Amino acid sequence: MDFLNGLGESVSSLWEKIIDYLPECPIRFIHTIPEVEKYLGMVNWFIPIDSMISLTIGWLSAIGIYYGYQIILRWVKAIE
Repeated sequence: MDFLNGLGESVSSLWEKIIDYLPECPIRFIHTIPEVEKYLGMVNWFIPIDSMISLTIGWLSAIGIYYGYQIILRWVKAIE
């Protein structure tokens, strides 16, 4: 059982290191500029820009992951 605990901790620490190398959210800069944040709050009453940005990032991430897997699977000849 100690082996499995050690293996789990190793995988966990490796995963944390991989996550640390990933960049921050590219949309984060919008919330740091006070002028943009003020007007974005007003515009969000009519057009939910903040939600649209979040949904677009999620959608593009899902599509990117899908095509990434497709490329990898074609590279290893698992699919045609």
